[in-house]
Amino acid sequence: MTQPVPMPPPGPGTVRIAVLSDAHLGGRGEAVWHNRLRYDEAPAILASAVRAATAQRAVLLLALGDLADLGDQASLRDVRAALSVFPGPVRVVPGNHDRARDNESFEAEVADPAADLSLAGSTLERHAGFGLCGLTVWSDDGGRTCVGVLPDPSSWPAGLVVLASHYPVLDVTERLAGAGVRDAGTLRNHDAVPPDLTDRPAPTLVLNGHLHARVEHAVGSALQLSVGALVEVPHEVTFVDLTPSSDGESTDVVVRRLSLPPSGESEASTSPVLAPSVSRWEWSDAGWTRLPPAAGGRPVLCLDWNGTVVDDDERAREVSVSVLAELGVDVDRLRTVQDFRRDFTLPLSSFFSRQGVRDHALARAVARWNEGMLAAAPPRLGPGARDLLTWAMRNDVSIHIVSGADPRVVTADLAALLPEVRVTSVVGHAHPKSAVLERLSASGPVVFVGDTAYDVVEGRRAGGFAVGFAADAAKADRLAAAGADAVVTDLAQVAELISARHLAHFA
Repeated sequence: MTQPVPMPPPGPGTVRIAVLSDAHLGGRGEAVWHNRLRYDEAPAILASAVRAATAQRAVLLLALGDLADLGDQASLRDVRAALSVFPGPVRVVPGNHDRARDNESFEAEVADPAADLSLAGSTLERHAGFGLCGLTVWSDDGGRTCVGVLPDPSSWPAGLVVLASHYPVLDVTERLAGAGVRDAGTLRNHDAVPPDLTDRPAPTLVLNGHLHARVEHAVGSALQLSVGALVEVPHEVTFVDLTPSSDGESTDVVVRRLSLPPSGESEASTSPVLAPSVSRWEWSDAGWTRLPPAAGGRPVLCLDWNGTVVDDDERAREVSVSVLAELGVDVDRLRTVQDFRRDFTLPLSSFFSRQGVRDHALARAVARWNEGMLAAAPPRLGPGARDLLTWAMRNDVSIHIVSGADPRVVTADLAALLPEVRVTSVVGHAHPKSAVLERLSASGPVVFVGDTAYDVVEGRRAGGFAVGFAADAAKADRLAAAGADAVVTDLAQVAELISARHLAHFA
């Protein structure tokens, strides 16, 4: 087992909660959700997570369900033995797998009063600085689906409430779809979730598992942190640091994830990571705000190229049609620019695959596309592009182009259209873009601007401020659904966002 990476100890007035989910003890055989489920290593990964929670000075451990893959009593007792080692209170909620046998064994087998290990129930439990409430579930179909015993937020007192749940409470269906991540579903009675959960005058922090995906989503007064699974990539335990202000008017939340990969190969064919390893949020009267990384430095402006800095949808459509025709693929889906905007996605291999290009020809399609783009006449600039880049140079904001295209296409366009602009770097063939953005974030907070849902997802994965650039209302809706922090129709608006978000303290 890889040992946990050290993290800063909780500061004065900070409460640290450790969160784990989806351990799936007792699973058998070979299985895949997003990636391979490591049933063989599940007990060792769970034990490692509990040791990490102890080592990192968490004062409370939350285990958010699907702890036993088959819901059998023997596996549930193994869960109890693993969790009872934690030196502080442990609160658990059941998941659908925990209800696979019946609706009683989980409570009977997991609870251990001597170890302060118990169910997080619907009655609010007071902790230092917050209240804790649990959402339990029941199943009548062997754990395939569940009904939740929903909380009553109107009965909660003022102040921060942490809601522990296996299932997500806020809807993230479109976020998952935009990232190409498989959705595990939600409660059968999800539509009955009380609307005042998101309308409280005080903050609610929802912590959930089930999705086997790391996702952050805020609506009104509710912030939902969906944590990654233990049994598959990213094999992680999540630490949530809560720090209320001295006047009680705001709360800072810092989220850190520690990966505990098992021995041997555990590569991801699908990344279920839609949030960075470290993120910061703040609650105030204005609601929940995602904050820039704590690291200093001036902002780093990163831009997608095709369809963002340059308005080249028609050029890209014509080249795409030419490539598809050369490969004998029907081109009727791309008759108009609107068709192209609807269908285009990144990486390029995914786009061509969706157009019907066979796997063995994808590399050729991508290469021919880049050759065609390089040979085509330079396009026009996107609205506000020159203004944004000129502003960035004037304000000492570094400029980086992060593109899936051949870097020669970008540099040729730059020379023809923006010879006066000083670009710090051009990174082509970038996939995944989040890996490039994470490297660039070492010098300052990243602002990433792109015109596809993929760009938004990659910006959020890297912990950057993800700005969607939309040429029409339909695209704006898609980018917002993918989780864009902001959507603009003119790139000059990005300068205003950076000034308000990052540059005020440099003035």
